[in-house]
Amino acid sequence: MTEPGFSVAHVSGTIRTGVPNTNMCLVMPMLRDLQRYLARRQPVDIVYIDRAGRLSQRRVRLLRIDADHVRAYCYERRAVRTFAVANILAAMPAREGGAA
Repeated sequence: MTEPGFSVAHVSGTIRTGVPNTNMCLVMPMLRDLQRYLARRQPVDIVYIDRAGRLSQRRVRLLRIDADHVRAYCYERRAVRTFAVANILAAMPAREGGAA
């Protein structure tokens, strides 16, 4: 079960290897939500699968969204990062004052 407000895109076919089993009908709602957060300039908490297949949660400020990738400033890394849309499992507006 997800927290209220989380947009869940999909679960990867193989979390162990991080190779996503992308289903566009599941990714499209995620893209719509991310585009809405970008337009509102809202910080966003995302849950995603990294290249090593590990689950990670980050607080980001969205900069650009393409069909396959999201470019965002990561508050944890203090740098701009690129995230594969297919590996973003959940996204929600960041709560005021809370850490990711």
